[in-house]
Amino acid sequence: MKHYSVAKYITPMITSVCITIISIHLACAQELAKTAQITEIEAIVTDRPDYTESVETVPAGKIQIEGGYTYTQSDRHSASQSFGEALIRVSSGRNSELRIGLNSYDVNHGPEGSNHGLEDADIGVKIRLTEGKQYTGLRHPAVSVIALTSLPTGTGSERGRDLQPTVKLCLGFDLTQRLGLGVNANYSYISDDTGHYSQFNPSASFGYTLTDRVGSYFEYYGFYPEGQRPKTHYFDTGLTYLINNDTQLDVRIGAGLNGASDDFFIGTGGAVRF
Repeated sequence: MKHYSVAKYITPMITSVCITIISIHLACAQELAKTAQITEIEAIVTDRPDYTESVETVPAGKIQIEGGYTYTQSDRHSASQSFGEALIRVSSGRNSELRIGLNSYDVNHGPEGSNHGLEDADIGVKIRLTEGKQYTGLRHPAVSVIALTSLPTGTGSERGRDLQPTVKLCLGFDLTQRLGLGVNANYSYISDDTGHYSQFNPSASFGYTLTDRVGSYFEYYGFYPEGQRPKTHYFDTGLTYLINNDTQLDVRIGAGLNGASDDFFIGTGGAVRF
């Protein structure tokens, strides 16, 4: 009778299982590496220079800082400049971010003289509600919501009287491979020298990719306060230039569309992600 060693059969089996497990882990590691590479090469998406907020949140583990400068001509005798416009966006999850708007420094010139000071800061969150379907058109938008409030931290006439909360519903549509549409429906509760009141603030921005590095947009936005307060309407357009996947520069120009609006404005800025 022949006696067969158990090890003769068990050892190859264990070896085969180990090789299979290692192969699976290597395959998973390769897929994770590919995913990481894809994540790394995704270009920065900013909430400037247009007025309309994007649906995108900052990728997990990232911080994004946006800022700029704007010159505004209110009429023939009045103008203002805004320095800073800083927005810090910190990822707080896969589909959410913390948003901190730092105080911009304003310089105002008018018939009655000049004044300057810091605007109020603000703090809020953006949450991505839906990713949107992988189709072009208007039927399957991506959806996000932003909730924020101003903080009465400004100086002089720039300081607000109270907290002023705002909620923004953000929709994003891929119309073609190069053309996109962003739509915001915003509601704010305002407090100023005339009292407390609600304000509706819609916007729509068409973005078009000119090259891998250059993008463009044109948009409308307006402010519709309740009661007899004047409504204002604006049109603006601009360009973005992608230096690398984490750095972008921008320029914009716009004009008021009715007598109650500012005459025109021009601005520039940028964003960096790390």
